[in-house]
Amino acid sequence: MRNELPDGTARGVAGRAVAPRIYLDHAASTSLDDAAATRMADVARASGNASSVHSAGVWATREVERARMRIADALGASPEEITFTSGATEANNFALKGVVWSGRRARPHLIVSAVEHPSISEPAAWLQAAGHARVTTLPVDSAGRVRAADVEAALGPDTVLVSVQHVNNETGVLHPVAEIGRICRAAEVLFHVDASQGFQKAPLNVAAMHIDLLTASGHKLHGPKGVGVLYAREGVSLVPLLHGGGHERGVRGGTLNAPAIAGFGEAVLRYTPADVERITGLQQHFERELRALFPNVRIHGADAPRVPMISNFAVPGQSGKALFLELDRRGILVSASSACHSTLLTPSGVLIAMGLSPAEANEALRVSFGRSTTVGDVDTLLHALTTIIKGVAPCP
Repeated sequence: MRNELPDGTARGVAGRAVAPRIYLDHAASTSLDDAAATRMADVARASGNASSVHSAGVWATREVERARMRIADALGASPEEITFTSGATEANNFALKGVVWSGRRARPHLIVSAVEHPSISEPAAWLQAAGHARVTTLPVDSAGRVRAADVEAALGPDTVLVSVQHVNNETGVLHPVAEIGRICRAAEVLFHVDASQGFQKAPLNVAAMHIDLLTASGHKLHGPKGVGVLYAREGVSLVPLLHGGGHERGVRGGTLNAPAIAGFGEAVLRYTPADVERITGLQQHFERELRALFPNVRIHGADAPRVPMISNFAVPGQSGKALFLELDRRGILVSASSACHSTLLTPSGVLIAMGLSPAEANEALRVSFGRSTTVGDVDTLLHALTTIIKGVAPCP
């Protein structure tokens, strides 16, 4: 077994540092930004509850509201439209169940896509199985994109909500959310977007894109784990998931995690277009070299617009799980699928929905880049893949 040192170095069984690890699984989670960590520590040292009215509580409230304003500004929203949650999973459940239970229609109709994160697909399936809603699951094209025309065709008089993700968590493919938003607004149907993978990494404006509900998570952009947000446009009625205490304007009970919220706000401020531009260069370098080394490689979603943080690929005849394990043994951390499915033996549902066979889906490997990724990290990965697959190192 190997343990990790704080600097990311791998520790062997004798306790000796053997090699630095290379972390290329930023779609699953990112490292905590130093400034965000410092801000969290400062807030954590204070004992005030953001719901208290004494000076310590007022100070904690000020930190929460500063983060709320930063996140709202990044989305083109008003601070009053932002509700803090324990993460995107809670926020996604809140969006779907909150709309269905708002009582506008008996057994209302929901529309979701076939490539949604489990925190959308599973609540939707539960709502249908429990008799609370009727659900339509839309297919995607071969590039993994939802077709806006399919959304329009699926709308009915009982449709209350359409939920389509901003960016797919396995392929990085961008969905046409602005076009879908226009269709939903014209039909007076609420539109929800899970923006966990795309927030700050691709253009996103809730007003311009006619988005009524949106969820995001702190740990996807070098903020802390355990904190997320639900944006709900003013006037949208939701039944709370959590009752009690009157927190968050009465829509989400529970003492606010002020340190994590403050860290989230700091991380949003520090994730910049320059970061996206640099990571774009890394992805282009990786995929260009990958194609040169393995001409038959498949890059899933390459025919659609994508964010530069994710490259999902397969070398025909190679097991993605086997490559994942061998890379991990060498200290290179990637993923064979979404983090939420990484322990399952079933092939990726996203890739199956894109038309791949189970055997082809099992060949997939996901590499995802972050702010800490370097060209050297990418080249080390390429070298390792060549050594593992071809049994030889590439020429210098």
